[in-house]
Amino acid sequence: GDHRDLHSFPTRRSSDLFTPFSFAPGGQYSALWSPDGKAVAYASRGADGPYETYIRYLDAATPVQVTHTEENAAPIAWAPDGQRLLLSIDRQPAAIWSVATVGGDPEVFVPKKPPTRLTSVSPDIQSVAYFYPGDDGRYGVWISSPPTAEPKRYLPDPYATKDLYNDPKLKFSPDGKQMLLTMNGGRHREEAWILPYPPNPSRPPRMVLSTLQSAGGTPGFAWMPDSRHIVFGLARAGVGDPSEQLWLADTVSGEYHALTSGTTFRSAPAISPDGQRIVFREGTGS
Repeated sequence: GDHRDLHSFPTRRSSDLFTPFSFAPGGQYSALWSPDGKAVAYASRGADGPYETYIRYLDAATPVQVTHTEENAAPIAWAPDGQRLLLSIDRQPAAIWSVATVGGDPEVFVPKKPPTRLTSVSPDIQSVAYFYPGDDGRYGVWISSPPTAEPKRYLPDPYATKDLYNDPKLKFSPDGKQMLLTMNGGRHREEAWILPYPPNPSRPPRMVLSTLQSAGGTPGFAWMPDSRHIVFGLARAGVGDPSEQLWLADTVSGEYHALTSGTTFRSAPAISPDGQRIVFREGTGS
């Protein structure tokens, strides 16, 4: 079977140890650090039932269950003051939900959400970005600012495509001044695009990290606090038996190097606000 657990490890000094963080039997995903770096929210479940949202405080031995829904509930962003979480809940009509970190019933944050699972919220939670096709059939980024506003297409959009493969990723940088989009479209290769924010025709999106070759689909990533470097979960092409590992990349110079190695799969990184620790997902098979 396949099992995916959360671990944390520091981004510096290879002598530091990996720390087990969550081992729910049903797996876990969507780890997000709190703004103060003292807690991690994530979705987790037992052997059956829906995924619920939990918060694990680093100084506590056990997590706190935040949601008690009948549908899967996963965190997508923390409010800047750390008092609320924005959630994706698998219920209709589609919406973005909000819940207090101390628990309680989720409330609607954005009442009507476009038909896409790919959502990114700006650090000040005043803008929401989506990725989906427009009336012309071309996939692109759409922005709602404020979050309840009707989405407007991000232009210019040189990455736009009618064809889409694998699972694209989109995230605002910590300073809110740009987004990174990773995707595989009509050019039939994995691409990474920097999108300045707010949109500015004099600063169009640019492709970065053009030498990254992925053998495991569109790589997931997390921003470092400098809003320049990112950590990728990447299975490198052409290396025999590519197990997905974590890599640190510079979106300006294009340089990158491995942070982890081994035979287990390491993916879905989330980086602490001070840039010193990473929570990531490890998968093992038997």
